[in-house]
Amino acid sequence: MFSSSTSRNDPRRFTGPDGAYSYHDILTGSTPGPTPQPPKSSMNIRPLFLKTGLLSNAQGSAYVEQGQTKLLCSVFGPREIPRRSDFSLKGVLSVEFRSAPFAHPRHRISSAFEAQPTEKELSLVLEGALQAAVCLHLYPKSQIDVYVRVLEDDGSVLAAAITAAGLALANASIQMFDLVLGASLCRKNDLILVDPTLNEELGASEGCDLDSEGHASLLTIGYQPSLDQLVAYQHEGIITVDQIDQDVELLMKKCKGFLPNVQCCLLESLKIQTKSHRQHE
Repeated sequence: MFSSSTSRNDPRRFTGPDGAYSYHDILTGSTPGPTPQPPKSSMNIRPLFLKTGLLSNAQGSAYVEQGQTKLLCSVFGPREIPRRSDFSLKGVLSVEFRSAPFAHPRHRISSAFEAQPTEKELSLVLEGALQAAVCLHLYPKSQIDVYVRVLEDDGSVLAAAITAAGLALANASIQMFDLVLGASLCRKNDLILVDPTLNEELGASEGCDLDSEGHASLLTIGYQPSLDQLVAYQHEGIITVDQIDQDVELLMKKCKGFLPNVQCCLLESLKIQTKSHRQHE
């Protein structure tokens, strides 16, 4: 799409990203199809990739790939709040959730300084989850800024953002009561899909009409595994009380399941930082 067959053989030319193909193939109708993805189990979380410390200008950062959903989170601070008149024994946590224009296929084109209504809602949910996890009483008259950027949205974006923000805060050495992990599922009648993709979320949301015969719901939680506490809960659709208990219990088990992956990522990051400090000494 970005390169021709001649430029592919010329090392002096930029050949485009991996997976790009010649525009000549488009004219001849011989373009390759999309790479087939392995089948996704309805009760398992998609393959998870975690990486911390990517941004050198931030106190902490984390990159999360959950299937095709990709997010980057950066943390700045704590910093003193200038010209603050009142004194508070608690610090301030500022969270901004934004999606790249190319992240969602249906993303509406808007001003770069204007957040979408859904992004504002997700920012509030994410901020509430992190406020319950961060020890803000240890940072009086200070502010901690958390920025989440969605690079590709293929479903369960809020759950991935909660996990990425918790990783970035830990990478920034921000004192927390516990790690924060996110998980989500969609339910339509008796069908349960853990960590749904974008198509699965859209398919379930079509049944969220009160007049419809089938019940559907989308549920996302933020969970602290060591304290066994919920710090975030977002639900859309129709569901019974018994189903709520079952779904929350299921997502809590899923969070405990990939907790070792998060801990291993933080441990590897700590080893890299320690080795870097020893080399500079």
